[in-house]
Amino acid sequence: MPPYSREEREKMLDAFHEINTNYDSFISFEELKAELEKRGLYEDDTKLNELIHEADVNDDGKISFGEFLAKHDKLFGGKSKA
Repeated sequence: MPPYSREEREKMLDAFHEINTNYDSFISFEELKAELEKRGLYEDDTKLNELIHEADVNDDGKISFGEFLAKHDKLFGGKSKA
């Protein structure tokens, strides 16, 4: 996991909650797709499935906050202001 400052981690948590629109503490395929589309980063479902599979360390089909932190740069194309 990239080293994030406390402030960056708080921003990441806010971003996670913003993406997690059903408030179940996980980011689903549909939620991530909507966020990537909003940011102009969505390519196709195949690529999105590959990203989720890479981020989803425990292979439960969804992204937890810890997984989100570990793969944020990969999911969103680099360290951002979240």
